[in-house]
Amino acid sequence: MGLLFYPLVGGWQVISTSVHAGFRSHYYVHKHRRLYHWFLFLGVLLLATLLLGSIIAGFIMLIAGPIMAAWYFYICCREFSLLTFKKAVHLKR
Repeated sequence: MGLLFYPLVGGWQVISTSVHAGFRSHYYVHKHRRLYHWFLFLGVLLLATLLLGSIIAGFIMLIAGPIMAAWYFYICCREFSLLTFKKAVHLKR
């Protein structure tokens, strides 16, 4: 189950981040998103070294994966709440 979970969550994060990067003007950008993009890029580089046989890179990704997923969830929730607040303020005028 875990072998399926990590690529699924990691792939979802990469795809979602790519979509957000492509449609930047359609949503509120949280200040942590740019930093998250850099850490995700480093994660993809670690994945490349893992494919070359580095067990240390695999261990780092095993620990960092859930942390990155929780961080991404936090960023998305904050952006959603700020966007909802912006729409609510817009309706009050």
